[in-house]
Parts: sequence; structure tokens; C-alpha cells
Amino acid sequence: MRKRRIPYLKLSKRQKKVVEIVKEHQPLSGEKISELLDVSRATLRSDLSFLTLVGILKATPKVGYTYSGSDLETLFFLILFGQMLPTS
Repeated sequence: MRKRRIPYLKLSKRQKKVVEIVKEHQPLSGEKISELLDVSRATLRSDLSFLTLVGILKATPKVGYTYSGSDLETLFFLILFGQMLPTS
């Protein structure tokens, strides 16, 4: 019986920096994060979307982004039936 490989989620340097900044200064608006990283809001949009989609950040309207508490070094995902399910 073959073992099924679990893909490791690898974050880009900018995504890791976004998470660090949010952890230190939460809650933060997307605009403030883009200022701190010296990138455009458009450049940052895909990173913020991805980080909220996988549950690393939480986005709250009129509040900003907060860190959800996920451990980045052990974040794994099992893909079943087209859905991403976090392993615990």
C-alpha cells in the first residue's frame, strides 16, 4: 500500500513578512500593511487573499487583519475531494 504524500504549504518571503507584521501590530488595515512593506495595495492583495483563505490571517471589515494563531512551520494541508482540510 502506497503512502499518500501531504503537500507542505510554503509561503513566500513577502507572505511571511506580512504575517510577522500583523502578529506584531494587529489589527492592521491592508493599506497600513502595504505602507509598512513599501509595496502597492494591488501587489499585496493576492498575498492577503491567500493568507486569509488558508486561515493564517483573519480579515474583519472596518477592523483589519489579525493573526489567527496558525503555526506557520507546521501548516500542512490534505487535499480531498477538491477541498483543503487542515490536519491537526
